[in-house]
Amino acid sequence: MFKTISRHGLAALFATLLLAGNLTAQQTTSATPFSGRPAPWTRLATETPSTQALVDRTSATAYPMAPQPKAVNGYTFPGFVAPLRTGIGNGDGSETFGGVLSADIDGKNGIDVVTIQGDGILTVDLNDGKGNLSQASLNTSGSGANIVQAFVQDLNGDGLPDIVATSNTLPGYFVWMNQGNGVFGTVTKVAITAPTGITVRPIMGAMTVGDVNGDGKADLVLPISYISGSGSVGYTTTMVLYSYTGNGDGTFAAVPKSTLYTIPGYYIFQGGRSIALSDLSHHGALDAVLEMYQPPPGVTNYFFDIATVKGNGDGTFGPLVFAAKSIASTQYGRGSLLVRDFNNDGNPDVLFADAYTTVDICYGVGDGTLQPAVSAIANVGVSSLTAGDFNKDGVLDIITFRGGAAQVYLGTGSGSFKQTPTAQYAGSQGGNQVESAVDFDSDGNLDFFWVDPFYNSINIFLGKGDGTFRGAPAIAPANTTATLPNNTQSAFGFQVLAVGDYNGDGSTDIFAEESGYVDIGLSDRKGGFVFTRSLDSQNLTSVDFVEPLHVDLNGDGKDDIVMATLTGVRVFLSKGDGTLSTPVNTTIPISLGCTLNLASAGDLNGDGFADLVIAYGGNASCYATGTTPSGFAVLLGNGKGGFTSSLFTAFGGDLYQASLADINKDGKLDLVLNDLASGKNVITVIPGNGDGTFNTTAAHVVWTGIYRVSDVQIADTNGDGSLDLMMAYAGQSIASTTAPSGVLNLLGNGDFTFKSPVYALQGVAGQTAVLSDVNGDGLPDYIIPLSTQTTLISGVTVLINAGGGAFNAPILYTQPLDVLFDRDKLIFAGDFNGDGAQDIILGGGAGLVPSMLFLNNAGLSLTLGATSTSVVQGTPVNLFVEPNLLSTGNLSGTVTFASNGASIGTASWNSNVALLSTSSLPLGANKITATFPGDGTHAAASAAPITVTITAPPAAFSLTGAVQSVSVTQGSSASVALTLQANAGFAGPVTFACTNLPAGATCTFDSQTLTLAAGASAATKVTIATTGSASLQTLGPLSIGTGVSLAGLFALLLPTGRSRKKLYSLMMLLVTLAGAASLSGCGGSGNSGTPTGTALVTITATGVSGTTQVVNSILVAVTVANR
Repeated sequence: MFKTISRHGLAALFATLLLAGNLTAQQTTSATPFSGRPAPWTRLATETPSTQALVDRTSATAYPMAPQPKAVNGYTFPGFVAPLRTGIGNGDGSETFGGVLSADIDGKNGIDVVTIQGDGILTVDLNDGKGNLSQASLNTSGSGANIVQAFVQDLNGDGLPDIVATSNTLPGYFVWMNQGNGVFGTVTKVAITAPTGITVRPIMGAMTVGDVNGDGKADLVLPISYISGSGSVGYTTTMVLYSYTGNGDGTFAAVPKSTLYTIPGYYIFQGGRSIALSDLSHHGALDAVLEMYQPPPGVTNYFFDIATVKGNGDGTFGPLVFAAKSIASTQYGRGSLLVRDFNNDGNPDVLFADAYTTVDICYGVGDGTLQPAVSAIANVGVSSLTAGDFNKDGVLDIITFRGGAAQVYLGTGSGSFKQTPTAQYAGSQGGNQVESAVDFDSDGNLDFFWVDPFYNSINIFLGKGDGTFRGAPAIAPANTTATLPNNTQSAFGFQVLAVGDYNGDGSTDIFAEESGYVDIGLSDRKGGFVFTRSLDSQNLTSVDFVEPLHVDLNGDGKDDIVMATLTGVRVFLSKGDGTLSTPVNTTIPISLGCTLNLASAGDLNGDGFADLVIAYGGNASCYATGTTPSGFAVLLGNGKGGFTSSLFTAFGGDLYQASLADINKDGKLDLVLNDLASGKNVITVIPGNGDGTFNTTAAHVVWTGIYRVSDVQIADTNGDGSLDLMMAYAGQSIASTTAPSGVLNLLGNGDFTFKSPVYALQGVAGQTAVLSDVNGDGLPDYIIPLSTQTTLISGVTVLINAGGGAFNAPILYTQPLDVLFDRDKLIFAGDFNGDGAQDIILGGGAGLVPSMLFLNNAGLSLTLGATSTSVVQGTPVNLFVEPNLLSTGNLSGTVTFASNGASIGTASWNSNVALLSTSSLPLGANKITATFPGDGTHAAASAAPITVTITAPPAAFSLTGAVQSVSVTQGSSASVALTLQANAGFAGPVTFACTNLPAGATCTFDSQTLTLAAGASAATKVTIATTGSASLQTLGPLSIGTGVSLAGLFALLLPTGRSRKKLYSLMMLLVTLAGAASLSGCGGSGNSGTPTGTALVTITATGVSGTTQVVNSILVAVTVANR
């Protein structure tokens, strides 16, 4: 599982093993920068077992199958990003489909698919509502027909679509009526009768369905050609438009409405879309648009005309009006008409493919005629089209199809299209398919599908709603530069020759041929490649091919390029920017009459530098002159890109493949040789001496067979610590015994001996293969492109390792069609988008198909973010992680967050989002990272770090009181506990004061001033004291006792006979004393003390931090009561 397995050890083991396969690059132009001599594996593509001399028959045995997995569901592999694939039932193997139809056949679960093979066998595949198809029925009642074109339409008004098709065998049309539940009834066949006076055989092709007589019932319209004359006297075509008007019950009128046109020349109508119906003239009747081909016998340069005929509303049509004449076309077999309003002017327009490289458009005028054709899209590989709003912007877009690739072009709404494809996808195509844009999984996004006629499979590309689809990308430049190479180019021109990390960033890059150039495509870590033209033709003089090696010859962490030349090898060191250094040539000390064969790289002498071993089949292997024998060359690296020595050792009869691996576990690389000696294939292991030489006298023959082993892969497939050999075996069939083709596994014993071979997969044939751990369980899985049509196991086939030498059932992916004809494709493994999972690239071969990329659904990248990246200390920081998934579904497990390397917490996935809130980040810059260890179906991943800066808050402190109110009686006091709390920005002294005290009250503090440190707290206490009401207690020496009033004193001083003068003096003294007594009271009149009631006392704390003064205060309600 991805959660626990590290890939590094396994990747290191694979690094020295050969990734074998095709090198010959297909291009839209045939220019090649190489010598033109065949690459090693092209010879195997043309051989068959019958061409081999059968000798040593005793070695021919039928091998047993590998053990079955102990637990069929004991592994998890989420698969590659690819279309949904469904196999199609039996047919005649003609590799053609006359009808590929989509409709809701059973009235349940959305759009289904019906296919009609060229032999007339009809297959219904029903949808589960998610785009997964399963075969519901197989109808053979039309068997033997040559089906050219088919349409799906409800012919009897029961709400279920029926099928009508044309047959060249009859000639005429076939009808299958829908019986419900995905079943069609027995076919009804109707022959067509030629018009009076015409005796030549009709040529059928196109057809369409529509209501051409306005009665609300579906009619059948057939354009048929009757051609007379010859090449010497000229041809004349009588074209008849037959309108079989519908009866509404699944039958059509016995006598059709016929419109005849006599045209000089040779004109026919192909299958696909060569006729379309639309009301071009806005007169309430359907007109017809015709794509008329001119392919006279013996002529290879084809042309076609675009014409219109105005519908009369009764099933007949008006005169023929040509809109475009003699358009060049290299295609033959299908029409491409698409009639829609592309410029939103209310008039239908006509879009069509022109000569494989251009899409043309004739804009509708609105009167039934069309404007002259203009280019809509240039420099595009195209043979057919479909239209739809693929990015949901309300504008029609198109997808162009050509054998091996589909390209998406977004519309502008004005009738033009963006000249850069939004996406390009690899696939397969053939027959008279009419591609349709439909929604298979009911998610509101348009999807499209292809039927592969060679591998008999339906492939649904689910739309994402943004103009892209779930499919295997066809490899093309991601460059947005104005100069080539750039993203305006079609994928057909790029063929991957080798892969490696050419800039040292950890992602796997590609080396590709492009129409006479060679490029390095650096991974953009999104599944695309930024191309640089790395070499000119001068540097490629006398080069035969590129060795498909992962090798760093100068130890700079960047893989380099090794090319086989007429005399040896040429090394180009990677500069890291997509360019290569001046080449270093090394000559092998023999006369090379043939192309060198496959090589391997590794450190043979323990000096830390990569060395090379290259197989050579001998001059006799290609019938060259000279006596140079079969053998292998050893080139010892100098760590600078060159070699210190080159030694050739004669060995074997026709060495094809050399691979390096430590077979006996002694720390020295041994040599595994695949020898294609005439009539006897031999696999030999030669012990390495550890000094750059091999002990040929101790060579171990580990397998022999009559016919070819086209590829040997080396890894520990059963987990016992010993290396095993997995071989792509072509099988043999002789009188005494038969050994089927398939994949053989020789389990190693760790001592140059191997157990008897077993089949990991039987009955299939493939040229090249690769071992790679695609599901992250630590066991190498086996991936091979199979070119066998006779079984249901075909296309890119993945065998997931189940352990113990067992492999799970094959998982199949569609690959481009011409693998059968050019079975020389390279296959590569690597992490091409930098998401931690192993992906696969399949080279394009020598035919007209692109290279393709299978991205691993297990791959995962993470996006880390924060609601704010600059936060005041103490404020929560909300961190989140979102995955960038290639697959659907939810992740499980937890994400670990760290700041400056220290963990700050974990978060579980919730609907594919992991959230963490923290307030613990320290002041300053915090480098935040997030890592996910992987789960059962997804690889481990780390997000690109982000920086969250924590800033100190403005200088501040807080002042709080333990209580907000106190109650006292006059003359008493109360205390309030005070607390100061500084934030991180404040440090310094704080001084306290009181204001708004009631009369006669005072306040004191336990500490009048406190000094605070940043972020610290401190406490003090304030005491508020009041005074009570007061009376006169003393007056100098005169004591005024309790209960004696001044009035009494006055009474005592009434006249008693003393002198009046003395009495007057005493009275004045008492008055003075009375005044003094009145002045000794506290507040207010009457000497009553602190007044009763409630006063709001303000307690203030004033502090200074640097130059900043901070003042805080609180209110305390002081309630004073009488004593």
